Amino acid sequence: MNIRVLWHRYNGPKYRYVAATILVSLLAFARNLFFMKSLDLASLGQVTLMATLIMLVGFVQVGMINGAYNQYAARDREVNRRIVELMTTGVLVLIPLAIIVTWMLQKTEILVEVVWPATLAFGVAAGIATLASTWLNNALIADGHLGRSNLINLSAVLLSLLAAFLSLDYGLGAALSSLLLQPLIVAFAAMVLDPNLRPRSLGVHLETLELIFRLGLMPFLAGLTVLLMYQVERWSIAAVLGSEALGEFYIVLMYMAFFGLIPDALLNVYFPQAKRAFVAHDPQLLMTFVRHHQRDLLAYCLLAVVVTVFLMPPAIERSLPAFTGSAGLVYYALPGLVLFTLRNIATMVLFSSGEMGPLLVSGMMTLSLFSASLAVLWGAGHFNLVSVLIARGLATLPGTMLLVMAQRRQINNMGPA
Repeated sequence: MNIRVLWHRYNGPKYRYVAATILVSLLAFARNLFFMKSLDLASLGQVTLMATLIMLVGFVQVGMINGAYNQYAARDREVNRRIVELMTTGVLVLIPLAIIVTWMLQKTEILVEVVWPATLAFGVAAGIATLASTWLNNALIADGHLGRSNLINLSAVLLSLLAAFLSLDYGLGAALSSLLLQPLIVAFAAMVLDPNLRPRSLGVHLETLELIFRLGLMPFLAGLTVLLMYQVERWSIAAVLGSEALGEFYIVLMYMAFFGLIPDALLNVYFPQAKRAFVAHDPQLLMTFVRHHQRDLLAYCLLAVVVTVFLMPPAIERSLPAFTGSAGLVYYALPGLVLFTLRNIATMVLFSSGEMGPLLVSGMMTLSLFSASLAVLWGAGHFNLVSVLIARGLATLPGTMLLVMAQRRQINNMGPA
């Protein structure tokens, strides 16, 4: 295979989308590093609380975004029109509710001491804007407008980064505004550039609501089990080993965040194609996308392991010397991360078929095994950062095997490829 063939293969829209996703994440990370230099500790704490508020507001959608994305990828024009109207109505209904809740919370003296009024207002607004931007960006991806998504997201994060520079002169207000600006730009730009995402009317079509709720609830609950697993892990470390040990663990958390960027982007690229193959009852085409997805994930995992083993030690020593002693923890995290990443292949097939039950069962199984393992380690006196990471990897294995079997069963149900 010559250089020209390789260039054409890896310069396609899906790989440009993956590269753009990484660049957006790196720019957002650079913005956060800038806040660490421009803000005092109290203001930096408020920025952290705003990020927490955005995440909390995200729970309000209870899987509706997942369900809308799943169905939208099928490209049923009439259903998609109703989905756009339903999702727009939902976001608009949240705005007056958010104003009332924010006003009531600001009357709570204890809360105001922790979350400043500006942080609360900006955080809730950014949470609603993030819901809208996530749904609209997913719709662009489902329609195959990867280049448009790249342009919008890069423009939004660059403008947000420029606004962040104002925090040098205007402090926390500018920092909070920059965090709100990014999802707002994505939401408005998506509607401006794609007429299909502009609602013709408002309203709730009950059949469509039931459909996307049914498709999205299981993935939402499965995602919650993952979040709970991370919470159990971090609070257990803090409780048993202390905050200093949690600080040592921070390098693993940073590595996990970056490790998941490319697999998540690849899932976004392949899922709409797999969904349409399933709707068309074309098992041969579905298996083509499964094999391509599997090839890209395995190639990424192999590359990530090689880069980590050979390049991470000198990189940590030069840029983060304080973490040199704890860098070895990343190696213990790798097996679990690779196993969790390979779940994406099964996730794509199950999402496409609408068979979501195994995702929730797998998540609950992993959470239960991991929690039980930590309890055993603590009781036996072997609770340390290395044993926690080993326990996470082992707890991930049975759930991954369950999803692989569910994937094969679902493909077999379609008939011979």
